[in-house]
Formats: sequence, structure tokens, C-alpha cells
Amino acid sequence: MNDVPYIKQWRSSLFALFILSIFSTMAVAESPLWSATQTNEFSKDQILVKLKSNANASSLVNIYSDVGVSHVKTFQNIGISLVEITDQNKTVDEILESLNKYDQVVEYAEPDYMMQIDSIPNDPRFDELWGLHNTGQSGGTNDADIDASEAWNNHTGDSTLVVGVIDTGVDYNHEDLAANMWVNPNEIAGNGIDDDNNGYIDDVHGINAINDDGDPMDDNGHGTHVSGTIGGVGDNGIGVTGVNWNVKIMALKFLSAGGSGSTSDAIETLEYAIMMKTQHGVNIKMTSNSWGGGGSSQAMRDAIDASQNAGMLFIAAAGNSGTDNDASPHYPSSYDLPSVIAVASTDRNDNLSSFSCFGANSVDLAAPGSSILSSTPGNQYASYSGTSMATPHVAGAAALLWAANPNDSYADIKAKLMGTVDQLASLSGKMISGGRLNINNALGCDPNNPPNLQVSLAEAFSVYQSQAVVLTASLVNCANLTGATISVNFSNGDSALTLLDDGVAPDAAANDGVYTANWTPSNTGSTTANFSATHNGNNYPATRNGTVVETIVYTVNDQHSFDWVDISGTGTNLNLSDDSHYYSIPFEFNFYGQSYSDIAVGSNGGIYFEDTNLTLSNQPIPSDMTINTFMAVLWDDLNPGAGGGIFYEIQGTAPNRSLIIQWNEVPRFGINGNTSIQAILEEATGNIIMQYLDVNFDNASYDNGASATVGLQRSADFGQQYSHNTPALSDNMAILWSLNPEEPPAAGSLQFSQATYSVNEGIGSTTITVSRTGGSDGSVSVDYAINDGTATSGNDYSATPGTLSWNDGDSSNKLITVNIIDDNNQESSENFSLVLSNATGDATIGSPNNTVVTITDNDSGDDCAHATFSVADHKITIPMLDMPLLDSLTGEPNGNIAVLQAELAMTEGVGDFKMIPESISIIAGEEPNAECHASYSYNTRIMHFPFVDVASTIVLPPNIVIDGPIQVFEANLQQLQLYNEIFHLKDYTYLYELE
Repeated sequence: MNDVPYIKQWRSSLFALFILSIFSTMAVAESPLWSATQTNEFSKDQILVKLKSNANASSLVNIYSDVGVSHVKTFQNIGISLVEITDQNKTVDEILESLNKYDQVVEYAEPDYMMQIDSIPNDPRFDELWGLHNTGQSGGTNDADIDASEAWNNHTGDSTLVVGVIDTGVDYNHEDLAANMWVNPNEIAGNGIDDDNNGYIDDVHGINAINDDGDPMDDNGHGTHVSGTIGGVGDNGIGVTGVNWNVKIMALKFLSAGGSGSTSDAIETLEYAIMMKTQHGVNIKMTSNSWGGGGSSQAMRDAIDASQNAGMLFIAAAGNSGTDNDASPHYPSSYDLPSVIAVASTDRNDNLSSFSCFGANSVDLAAPGSSILSSTPGNQYASYSGTSMATPHVAGAAALLWAANPNDSYADIKAKLMGTVDQLASLSGKMISGGRLNINNALGCDPNNPPNLQVSLAEAFSVYQSQAVVLTASLVNCANLTGATISVNFSNGDSALTLLDDGVAPDAAANDGVYTANWTPSNTGSTTANFSATHNGNNYPATRNGTVVETIVYTVNDQHSFDWVDISGTGTNLNLSDDSHYYSIPFEFNFYGQSYSDIAVGSNGGIYFEDTNLTLSNQPIPSDMTINTFMAVLWDDLNPGAGGGIFYEIQGTAPNRSLIIQWNEVPRFGINGNTSIQAILEEATGNIIMQYLDVNFDNASYDNGASATVGLQRSADFGQQYSHNTPALSDNMAILWSLNPEEPPAAGSLQFSQATYSVNEGIGSTTITVSRTGGSDGSVSVDYAINDGTATSGNDYSATPGTLSWNDGDSSNKLITVNIIDDNNQESSENFSLVLSNATGDATIGSPNNTVVTITDNDSGDDCAHATFSVADHKITIPMLDMPLLDSLTGEPNGNIAVLQAELAMTEGVGDFKMIPESISIIAGEEPNAECHASYSYNTRIMHFPFVDVASTIVLPPNIVIDGPIQVFEANLQQLQLYNEIFHLKDYTYLYELE
């Protein structure tokens, strides 16, 4: 199996989990502290399907009927369909598997995943709007804000510009929001009629995708809080003010009162926004998305891409797990689309908030997000914390900037926001811009100031040898400058690179001022990356220092000795159902060079290093998921809640302890049968042994790993896959993953001594040598086979396949004899090959394991006189013809004469030729040459030609058309009667075309 690491640029998995991750404090009373918990839940009644462009209605009816689903609706602007499951006897996995087999019409089918939030208590916090204007209140730092108050001297917004808030809805009656709520001009409120024919009744302020209606009232509070930061009415003497005093907020509800929502409902909100912009003329410029979590959904990405094509920004929270999104992507903020702005959070002292995610290549900029006061339902106000609160600061700023620059594109607005941030040491190397939002800078940006070279590579970076790193750079002055030349060289001796803005991967879009290149580090150790940008004759440098780390790759041995260590009676039962157990182990385990002492064991056959669980839908390795560092022992939809158990046990003493984890007689969801597998993690060596006692479910679709993934993953873009949805396993099998490869077997390796041989046709026979090197312990053997190439067995050579054997201690060379057949044909060199297979006795087959033998021709035709046939005048011209000399008295042959030239003309009969007497020229003293000269036999009355050259297409009996030029060997003319000069074509042999 494959033990080579896979490098991943980007891919989509089938998991989309949306969460509201906010920390909350009330100004007056205690309120919840929200935190995300992944549930792996998805709709059991519906799925998402994207069809290919060639799909037609009639074929879909048959496919859907066969699979057991029916069409619910299609998001026309995005091209994704919501499909209902009608066959209640099938699981979602079975439906997806069936649909994805119709790959001629189905681009993909994926679950309609759900999300969930849960809560723990927290105390009330601050009520000042420090993010807009920080004077040092409550222990903050003066001016650690977005300079909103300064910006308002220049602009306070545009009441015709619309921001879509995709969230839990909005309290559109709130005292500080009502005046800034978008109102559908073509809908009459409360009349129960879809006045504008857009598919929704009374969608006055937006839609509720959960109920498929026009009432997006907030029943959670989160969406109202977000909306207050974007566009709380300013200068009205009530409550708070938003970043944008004058703006319109379109409420797009897909999250319920309990904080749950589906991928399909999120897509529906984007579909509505696109429709209202492109078909109803609504000036919606962006959506604000303060939610996220889970893995990557292709359907969700396609929906965002469609909104981008409609000219909209998609502003998204970077996440609240405090982790690096480069290593563990957070969606939807991590989708690699130009219209996405991923927002991190800062606190009142301009530090990255403790909870905020970051990413040098995946997060764009930061904004205030800790203890942010804003509106909540029922004319209330509260302080929340989270990247959910940072995101609307950027959305409001983008709306304010767009109001001042109405002709700008989404790319222009994004570039200005990122190019005018306040650069902060606390954010350097943590995000692409390296800074916190400053809307006053963006509004008042002076294009005459010198540009700033921003690069994605962080200071003190750490990258892996031989693993591609995407480098981006932008020369920014109010916006990204195009027409620059940007390069980077490395002090460690790696080749210099030119970063391009041509839209060719890895560059996302041409001429957007973002220059991109792939760097695959070669030399390990400390290095300095020296960036240089040239624009209008001026040079702008940037320097980053870091380290290239040696890439660690496991050696895989799937022939390791099986040695089952049963702990089902002695180990600790984790009592898992469809979840995971996270606990500490008494030693540090080395996984891809990192040490871990906390282990999570999951129900679905995985081991990982954070408190979560692998999704039930197995993916190839590597994949972008919630967990990106793990061991997939048998990643499948296992169901210990229905039987069996999962156990762990520590055996041995330090420093040679082992952690044994055993899935014992665990069933797979939806079928009969169970599996028993285990993993052994060795303290001293770092080895991982995966053992498979029983991988037979009595169902070919799932047996032997047919529906599972086996392998190791270090990160979202690096892993080693043994198998994926392939029956590559067997009962009583063990796979050893080793950081320190085992010594090669003492039995040695068997290989040919040469990769090629060259022999002359006249040699008679030749010998091929097979050697044994690297050890001679034990008796070994290897099979060899002979395969035709351009040379064929029986015509050009003869040999018999067989087996070569060595006794214990024997390292002598073994010989294979091949007979070479010498023919009389002039021909080009020909070849055949030998190949080794089936080594026994612990020997391996080395390199080369095959050899090619070339036979060179020993026949020369340079002194031969060829006959020629002219199609134009139907004549055979013979330059040299050997004929018998007849005795004048007896009439019998007596010696030979040589005819220097003779011609035969074709008669009316096809294939009949007549000698032309006057063409004959006789010479004496020419010795006959049977191999080269044409000849005539008095006894057989046959004229034989060893060579006949034909200049063009010829028809030869029986009605064979041969395109010329060609060469005919062994042509024979039969004289019909002794004293009749008519010769009939008797037979011929066609060998090859003339060069």
C-alpha cells in the first residue's frame, strides 16, 4: 500500500456544522456564556445534491426513483437542490452512496448537516462601546479601536445600501434598529400575498429559511446583537450606535431559537440575497456571517461563490477555539474565495482575544470582539464576546466605505479595509494583514503615500521540508496595487521565486493585487525570506525569519507479524456510544515529531489529540475537518452503542510502556456483523501497530475496509493514507507505522544485475544474471517470466519461464539462458523482457526487477539487387536474375547464366506477367547469389524474388490493398507452360513498410 505522504492544496469534505460561538455578559443581569459543541448531527430526512450541467429532468426522475428520494426545491442562483428521502428503509449514508454512483449526472451529494450550541453561566461585563472609540475606559488602551468617531466626520452611511445579516434573525421592532431595517418596496405587509412573486409571502424585512416564510424575527438574540453593531441608528439619543449610522439591514434567519440550523437553510438565505439583488434590484452589497464550525461543505462553498459572482462580500467570523486556522480550518471563514473576509477578534488593549482563532494565510484582519455592547431583542442591550462580535464591525465598516465609494467592487473594498489596518505587533504573523480594522484610515486613505508590502509568511515561521507552502504578497496603498513585480529569495539556498497575479493556481484571481507562489522548501534549518516588490520604479522590501523543519514520514509495513493482545477482559471500558473519550496517559507519545499526553478515543475507529470525535462520514487522507491530527485505525460509521465495547489499557513499565486501544466486537451502523480491531502505541519507539482480528461484517460493501479509511494525518494538508473505501484489509493482519524503519530482511533482495542487455542475432544464446544482495540467511526463491516486446517467442528467441532458488548462505548469481534465433531477414532491432515476481523466504525483490533484452540484426541487404514493381506501367523490373543454361543438344540445364536486366509486363489477367524479350541483357561470369538475386528454376518453372520494392499502393490477390511504399519478401511467379512466357503470381510474403 501507499506509504508516501500526500500534499493537499484544497479540497472539500462532506461536513458542514454551523455554530454561534459567542461569549456573553449582560449589562444588568447574568446571561449565558455560549460555546460550541460539535454534534455530528444531520437531517435524516433530506440531503443536498448538485447536478452536472448535462443532467436532464427525465433521467433525474428515474435516478431519484431508483435511489429512493424526491426533489423538494432547487436554489436556482446557486445550482444546488434539496432532496427529500422517501425510502425510509435506507440510511442517509446508503442514499448518498447510491447517488454518488451516478457520477455522469451527479456532481456531488452530501448530508444536510445541523449545528448546535450549548451554554454555561458568566458574569455581567462592560457596557461601553470601546471598539468604536476607546479612551482607556475599564482598563483599556487609548485609541485601541477602529476610529469610528473620526470616520463619522467624513461619512455616516447610505440608507440605500443593504447588508444581509445571516443569523438567528433580527428584532426588526427594536428601538435602535427599526429605522435601519430594510423594507421590501414591492411587498405589502400583512396581506398574505406574495406581491413581488419572489416565492415568499410578506417578506417585508427578509426571510425565515427555517419556516420558509417572510418573518425573520429573532428568537435567540444573537442576530439582533450583530445587527446593532453593524447599523444601530446613530445620533438618535437611544441606546447604542452602529459602525454605520445610515444603512439597511436585511434579516436572513436560518438559526433557530436554540441555535440550530442546517446547511440547506444557510444556502437558502444566500439564494434569497442573490435573487433580490440580481432579479429585484436590491442594493445588497454583502452578508455578515457570525457563525461557523465543523468541516468544509462543497454546497456551502458553491453558494458563497454564487454570491461572489453577484458582486457581494461574504464577511465571516474566524472562530473562537483559539487555534490556528491554517492548520485546522474553520468554516465558512476558511473557504478560499476572494470575496470572503475572515475576521479575528481583539480586546480593548489591542491584543488578540484569548478565544480568537488566527491564521497567517487564512485570516484576513482583526476587529474588536471582546465585551461588545449592542442591541438585544425587546429593546434591551447586552455585552457579548466572540469573533461573532468582531465580524459586524467589519461588515459595518465595509458598508460605510462602500457608501463613500459606490463604484468600488467587492475586491476594492476588501483591499482598502485590509490595506489600511493599524499594524499591531500582537497580530503580526497571525493574519494576512497583520492588523486591526481602522475605518477612518480606509475612508481617508491617501494614495500618494508610499505603499506597504504585506506578506503571508509570519515572522518566526515554521514550515516543513518538501511540503508546499502558498506564499502571498500584496503591495497596498488604500487598495492592492496591480502591475507590480514581487519576488522572494531564501538564505538557506532554496531557489528564488516570482509571485504572480495571473489567476493561475495557486493564485486565486488575476489582477486583484494579490501575488502568489508555491514554495516547496528543500533545505532544512534557519532561513530568511527576503521579499522584494517593484512598482513604478520603486522598490519595497519585507523580511521574514523562520525555520524549515525536516518532514517526518512514517514507514509502513503491512506484512508485520500479527500478535493480538486481547484486553477486553482486563482493560477499562470507555462505554462509548456515538462519541469519544478524552483522557491523559502516563507517558508522552511522539506523533509526527510532536509529543502528546492527552488522547481521545472515538467510536468511529479513530484516535486523536483533542476532545472531540471524528465525523461518521469517512474521508480520504488528508482532509480538512474539525479534527486534523489523528490516526484512522478503521474510520467507519461504527456503532458501539448497539453492542461490543471499546477498551484501553497501559502495559509494561517506563520507558517501554504501551497504550492498547481495542474496539471489541463493535457493529457498524445499519448492518449486521461486527469488527474487532486494536491499536498499540509504543512509548519507547513511537511505533503504531494497527491490528485487525476481524474486519468481516458479512457484507461485501463494508468488509475488509471497503467503506473505511485507514491511515495517519498530521494536518489538513499532510497525511499518509493506507486505504480509503478499498477492501485492503484482511483478518489477522497487522500494519506497523514506524518512525525508525526496520532493518531490511536478512534474507536479502533478489534482482537482475543489469536493467538492459544487447545481443547480436547470430550469437546463438545469451545468459541473464539474477543476484542476491543484502543478506543470505535462509532458503529463498523467485519466479521469472519472459514477455514479448517487438521480438516474439519462437520467431526471434526461445526461453521458458521458471523459478530460481538459493539455499541458506548462498549468495551466488543465478543464470537464465535464452536462445536467440538467427533468421535471414533484414530487419530493425527487436526486444523482449524478463520480470521477477513472488519472492519467498522473507527475501524482497530489489531493483531492477525487470530487464530488457535487445536483439540487433545480423542480416545485411546493402549488396542485394532488389526487384521493383511500378504501379504506373504495371511492370516488374529485375536487376539481377539467375537462370539455368540449357544444353543445346539435350535441352537440359547445364550451368547458369546471369541476366543483368529483365522486365515482366502485367497482362490483362490480374497477377499474370509476360517477359519482354527485348529487355533481357545477359552477362557472363556473375556468380549466383541465392539470398539476393532473383532466380528461375527450370524444374519447378518458378521465378523467385527475395526482395521486391513497391513504390506506392498496390492491390495483391486475393484483393489485398497495401499502402506503399512497401517491401515484399519471398514473391514467387509460376510459369504457366514451359514455352509460354506468361508467369502467374503464385505467392508472396509482405513483411514491413520501407523507411
